Amino acid sequence: MKHKAAVILLTAVFSAGTIFPAMAGSWQKNEAGWWYRNDDGSWPAGIWQWVDGNSDGAAECYYFDSNGYMLESTVTPDGYMVNENGAWTVDGTVQTKQVQSGKTSGSDGWHYENGGWKYYENGSFLRNAWKYTRGNWYYFSGNGNMATGLIYVSGDRYYLNSDGSLRMDSFEENGIYYQTDSNGKIVSETDRRKEAQLSGRFDEESGQEVLKLTNKARTEAGVGTLEWDQSLAGCARTRAVEIGKNFAHSRPDGKSWKTVIDEAGIVTMAWGENIAQGQFTSEEAMEDWLNSEGHRANLLKERYTKTGAACYVENGVHYWVQLFIQ
Repeated sequence: MKHKAAVILLTAVFSAGTIFPAMAGSWQKNEAGWWYRNDDGSWPAGIWQWVDGNSDGAAECYYFDSNGYMLESTVTPDGYMVNENGAWTVDGTVQTKQVQSGKTSGSDGWHYENGGWKYYENGSFLRNAWKYTRGNWYYFSGNGNMATGLIYVSGDRYYLNSDGSLRMDSFEENGIYYQTDSNGKIVSETDRRKEAQLSGRFDEESGQEVLKLTNKARTEAGVGTLEWDQSLAGCARTRAVEIGKNFAHSRPDGKSWKTVIDEAGIVTMAWGENIAQGQFTSEEAMEDWLNSEGHRANLLKERYTKTGAACYVENGVHYWVQLFIQ
């Protein structure tokens, strides 16, 4: 109740026209959340603090827990509501007060402005740019606001968590499984909702086993090893299901198998496909391919640089597909 009395007093004084200084500093973010660094290096903890994040002369009030992290979308320990941006609200209205800003609008660091988070460097905020800070990557759109969710940057897709940080690991959202590379770029997606309707299952480990056996054979033959391509592996999964219906190098609709690569948006100058059925292990599938002239040629072709493979099991029968591209 002491805090409530203090806030009421500040509101009353504010209405009388007094202008208060706001704490100068900058917003910071790490894996645990948002916190505020004052210019002297200290930070608020276990208290409320007025912050004029965009230096417009109107500060919002934020509550910081005992570890110094801003609370959001909750009721504070002393009974006040803060919204999704951490600002104190009354009946849904953000409470503000007039202040003397302790910093210029262009000071470096995080600023909350016009409904979004911006990051300032050298007096201006970032636009259409990545920023690495506090152990995470963030992307700022054309209006300078921190982006979230699925985004496209230079033709590539990325996923940003609700706090703006780049999702580096593979994940599933709304039934779609997204595979990412080491830079967080989405390299393939699989509609698990469709796969859930399949009567069979995928042997998830077999693809990587095929890769190891392929590179072992290529090394022994004096040919460069292949890299795993997750987008190509997604195509192999599609083909593994299809050859269970039509065991051929054509798709169930009669089109060439190569159209599965085209549909995935993969651009390549060379491509190849090995298929097999009935082998229980990747070793058996590889042995049969190596003993077949055409399949062996695909496995050892020098111009190929990437591969993807899959094994689909239905009614006890294993269907194997390995795809190659340059």
